[in-house]
Amino acid sequence: ASLTLSGLTAQNKVYDATTLATLSGTAAFSGVLGTDVVTPGGGASASFADTLVPHDGKNVGVAKPVAVDVSGITLTGVDAGNYTLSGTTAATTADITVRPLSTWIGGASGNWSVASNWDALPDLSNVLAVSVPASSVTYDAAAGSTNLASLTAAGLAIAGGSLNIADSLTVSSSFSQSGGTLGFGAGASASITQASGNLNLPAVTLASLSLSAPAGAISQSGAIVATTLNTQSQTGTTLTGAGNSVANFTAANSGSGNVALTNTGPLTIAGIINSGGNIAIDNAGPVTTTGLVSAPAGVVSILAHSPLTIGSGGVVAEGDVVLSAGNTAGSGDTLTLTGPVGSTGSGGSIALFAGDDLLQNANVTANGGAVNATAQTGNISMALGTTTSTGGGSIGYDASSGSVVLTSLNAGSGAIALNAGMSIEPAAGFAGANLIGGNAVIVAGANANLSTQVKQLNVKVGGKFSFTDFLSGAVITDEPTNAPVLNQVLSTVTSTTQQQSTQTTTQTPALPSGGASLELLSKSTQTIGGTEGTFGGASGEGKDKSDADKAADKKKDEETQAKKDEGKPAAKKLAICS
Repeated sequence: ASLTLSGLTAQNKVYDATTLATLSGTAAFSGVLGTDVVTPGGGASASFADTLVPHDGKNVGVAKPVAVDVSGITLTGVDAGNYTLSGTTAATTADITVRPLSTWIGGASGNWSVASNWDALPDLSNVLAVSVPASSVTYDAAAGSTNLASLTAAGLAIAGGSLNIADSLTVSSSFSQSGGTLGFGAGASASITQASGNLNLPAVTLASLSLSAPAGAISQSGAIVATTLNTQSQTGTTLTGAGNSVANFTAANSGSGNVALTNTGPLTIAGIINSGGNIAIDNAGPVTTTGLVSAPAGVVSILAHSPLTIGSGGVVAEGDVVLSAGNTAGSGDTLTLTGPVGSTGSGGSIALFAGDDLLQNANVTANGGAVNATAQTGNISMALGTTTSTGGGSIGYDASSGSVVLTSLNAGSGAIALNAGMSIEPAAGFAGANLIGGNAVIVAGANANLSTQVKQLNVKVGGKFSFTDFLSGAVITDEPTNAPVLNQVLSTVTSTTQQQSTQTTTQTPALPSGGASLELLSKSTQTIGGTEGTFGGASGEGKDKSDADKAADKKKDEETQAKKDEGKPAAKKLAICS
């Protein structure tokens, strides 16, 4: 009679890269007749069976078919001779679950695809995490495709195949890619260190990326798309490939070489420190800095083809500083300075450009170099408490389509040029000289009202004007409510005449320090609201006499009267100021 084996089941297991299955239960025979005694002896073995793909029996799966080999089962008992075992196999099912960790057990280096290098070969989606603590592994073409949650390795070289990391990658010593692909999950992070030499990164898309080359440079061979990018190098970081889209960037370079990033999309710079080279950011989108951007031995250039905001950390360089909120279609290309901007080297210049408005809410300082600020289609506005100083370099503020609001522009002995399509006014609440310099040229399409401390002032104003010489208090204005302009002009070089019976003495007060008023008022040949050579009016006959002319006529009359009174006792006269 024929018997079948029953009572055995396969156990679930964690992936181990083999098809071996473990049986459990008590073997029994079905089909024993009457009171016959037939019992199983020996043992059975089992394995997970392949289905549609060769060698897939070892892979993770649910209710996977298990083949039970019963060829090792014997029939025992007093009636065993009356029976035979039907077939040599039996069937059951079991699960294979993902292995939490596969560990490298090979040598100092080797190929990923060699099973003997692992406690369980990580391939496909069979393993969550891989650890290669002190060795360098080459992900070769024979490895095929591997999907991991995380990978930690001392060294990783990608030569072929497809390696995909869902959560995190950490490489602590060396990294390279000569072939194959390296992919990441959308929320993945990667930290890659090149302990010696240069680090070149392939195309990657992930959430967070940290790159370190403590003895070399960092470069790229493909686009970097990341929410956060942090780099640290010794001889420069150059990430200027097409397709970069980084939202948050931090960089440090400890030696020579530049830090350069070409990027697209909104960019926040948490801080860049380059000890020995330049910093160059070119971004097609708005840029905001929050931390310090510093090049103590180089230059800084931040070009935003959209709004640019310099945060409280500020920008400082030994050489030139260029900050640009490029002019693009529509409004909003505003340059906002919330933190200080400075060039510390002798002669380093600062260029500030805004496609629309320029808002200066912090100090701008150069050390002998020029400062030029331009608002192409908008206004320039300095907040109360801020200043621009150059230590002798020139200053130019240009808002050819808008207005200018100033606190203090201090060029030392340098020149100042102001140009506004509309008005030029001091910031509300500001007390002091708006302009300090050797000479100043002011062009305003509308009103201009400033306090100045310059040796020479050249002005062209389309509206009302009022210029106060800060040292002397002299005022040049066309406001009718003020005293006549010429009297105010001459008041800064007044002479006092005391007339007595036989002696006339002329005393000229000393000018304020710097001689600013003398140059401003006695040597200017510019037009201020009128005809060249005049202040506030037109030259020529037919005009009312000035107070000075009246005073001269009065003096002449007095001299004529004195001749008539000769011989008469001389009367004391009060001092006359003209």
